[in-house]
Amino acid sequence: MPEKTATSDSIYLALLDSVDAVIYVADMQTYELLFMNKMARETSGGSLGDTCWATLQSGQEGPCSFCTNNRLLDKDGNPNKPYIWEFQNTIDKEWYECRDQAVLWPDGRLVRMEIATNITVRKLAEQDLLEKNERLSFSLQGANSGIWDWNLKTNKVYFDENYFLIAGYQPDEFPCAFEEWEKRVHPEDISQTKAIIQSTLEQNKSQFTAEFRFHTKHETWMWILAQGKIVEWDDNGMPVRFIGLHTAINERKQAEMALRESEENLRTTLNSIGDAVMATDIHHTIVRMNPIAEQLTGWTAEEAIGQSLLQVFNIVNAKTGKTAENPVDKAIKTGKVVGLANHTILVARNGRQLQIADSAAPILNNRGETTGVVLVFRDVTEEYRMREELQKMQQLEKIGTLSGGLAHDFNNILSGIFGNISMAKNRTENNHPCMKYLDQAEISAERAKNLTGKLLTFAKGGAPIKDHIYLGELVKEVAEFDLSGSNVKLVFEQADNLWTAQVDKGQIQQVFSNLVINAFQAMPTGGHLYINLQNWEHTDDSSVPAIKPGKYIQATIRDEGEGIDEKDLTHIFDPYFSTKQTGQGLGLATVYSIVTKHDGHIQVESDVGHGTIFTLYLPAVDEEPTTESSMTHEEPLFGGQSLKVLCMDDEEIIRAITAEMLTRLGCSVESTAEGETAIKLYSQALQSGTPYDLVIMDLTIPGGMGGKDAIKGILNIDPHAKVIVSSGYANDPVMAHYTDYGFKGVATKPYTLDELRNVIEKTLKS
Repeated sequence: MPEKTATSDSIYLALLDSVDAVIYVADMQTYELLFMNKMARETSGGSLGDTCWATLQSGQEGPCSFCTNNRLLDKDGNPNKPYIWEFQNTIDKEWYECRDQAVLWPDGRLVRMEIATNITVRKLAEQDLLEKNERLSFSLQGANSGIWDWNLKTNKVYFDENYFLIAGYQPDEFPCAFEEWEKRVHPEDISQTKAIIQSTLEQNKSQFTAEFRFHTKHETWMWILAQGKIVEWDDNGMPVRFIGLHTAINERKQAEMALRESEENLRTTLNSIGDAVMATDIHHTIVRMNPIAEQLTGWTAEEAIGQSLLQVFNIVNAKTGKTAENPVDKAIKTGKVVGLANHTILVARNGRQLQIADSAAPILNNRGETTGVVLVFRDVTEEYRMREELQKMQQLEKIGTLSGGLAHDFNNILSGIFGNISMAKNRTENNHPCMKYLDQAEISAERAKNLTGKLLTFAKGGAPIKDHIYLGELVKEVAEFDLSGSNVKLVFEQADNLWTAQVDKGQIQQVFSNLVINAFQAMPTGGHLYINLQNWEHTDDSSVPAIKPGKYIQATIRDEGEGIDEKDLTHIFDPYFSTKQTGQGLGLATVYSIVTKHDGHIQVESDVGHGTIFTLYLPAVDEEPTTESSMTHEEPLFGGQSLKVLCMDDEEIIRAITAEMLTRLGCSVESTAEGETAIKLYSQALQSGTPYDLVIMDLTIPGGMGGKDAIKGILNIDPHAKVIVSSGYANDPVMAHYTDYGFKGVATKPYTLDELRNVIEKTLKS
């Protein structure tokens, strides 16, 4: 029997020694080690009879503070259930799971038995997992993200702590359920978000992304980026588990909205400015384009974006026609703002050419690197045209100033010539041999007078000096004179009872001369020129709305020339517009200006290859034309009535011939060279009781008082004074509106004896 017991004990001891755990038994009172298995002996190096606290731990001077003896017995001293705890040994620093229990020793005393299993590997894995979880939690907090885990079978949802915190809730403040998430999503976003989730499930996609607004604890809405992934499927391949993140993206959304607003502001700004704007990357690829750029290039933004700038922005030198240097290249190379050279033409997609001005500026990033170029350009075609016209106008103004001065001085000279020829003819018998020479001299002087009239068309002038003129003979004479020696035949017609025109004779001669010459030039191989004058009355419902109702002379001038292209018809009256290579573009512009100043109207129609018709409407009156009275040698003014006349002119030769002409008309004459003396003489004559019946005053006196100022002094003395203004500068506004300045008559230099007599008679009757 003892042998059997010994054998059994050996078996038990062998089994205990083979267990991969520390097993020992210690007295609960004395702490004496009563049993140690092999692992306990090897781990501690101790032996039976030693105390547990000195053998199994290091640095202990008495029983361990963590000893479990007090946990193993109940209040009555009976054994409790086993106590399981984890502990890091102070000798080998290994972690153990300890199972302590009070057991009855064979001698009847209660002892503590401990089975300690080494769990160091598990503890290290747990520690690593804990650290990873802490790092993940910290990362999620930093990213404002929370984890969710959704079991599709049970419909249970797990939300981690951060899930609640990012929306301002305390952990587990609301139940972890799909319905709780659903009722916190913005009503405007829930349908679309659920549709994305449903589509992911139905189509068995691996993951989804959605953005929606989520209700916070603070009664506000925050933007959430939801990212989900299917991580588990059932045997049939159907998803059964979803996990994912909720990330707060308010700041990103605000940045996106700010960016969209900035983009919209930029787009609005670019679309509203008057310049064309195009932007490119460093490879010359167009990335942006505003509507003005679309208009000028002929490309839509949709067509142009992505294209090479050189294809859309085609520029050439206006003078050479060669491709111009592209400013974008220069801006990229220099990193500075550069402009186009002068005379740069943009050739649009449809071939239209525009004069442009532009600049190109590099687009720099925050590191100062060039990432592209912005090109700003505008259409300056009209500016260039206006600048050229302004230069022409300035040149014309200079010519006008010179022409006006020349015409004035020339007319003063002609006044002496006209006056003397007129006086010579008046004193010569009609059958005298010299009469034909005087007639020829007078015709030559008249042509010189017409020349000064043409010079005056270049000078700044006022309204026409209108008179009652019979156009029949005037127009026919002008046309015959301008066509003389040409291969163009005149066909002239007029109404039998043609009305009298109220026009400036010299200016209307200029109008018809320009139109006749224009027609003649349009028929280089010859042809017919048809001129027709008819009476025409304009009513409110007439087909010519540009003029006032009333009586007019309708004049049509029709040629058989080449005609005018339809696109040019609207420009033929523009200054400097001409279809002829050698034309200056002033003839028809002058016609239009004169007709308009007469309160008339001119219109044109043309058939290319068949000819052109100009139609003029000139004001007419019922009165008889003004006729020049023909004097006999001994016929004084008003049948012998003697008039006292004061003549003021700075030119001595004009004073002399005018005085002689007036004397011939039976007048007594006093002359003076300037206005102040004329006022004194008029005042003295009035005070002496022998007033002047008439005063003839030169309009301008260089360095002195002219008629414009002198008449004010005379009218202050005698409001009923009859004063005639005279000048060789017929386009002066005073000459056209002489009554506005107090004059009763006007005499344009040079004038003949008969013309002077007509002016005096009309003035005295006024």
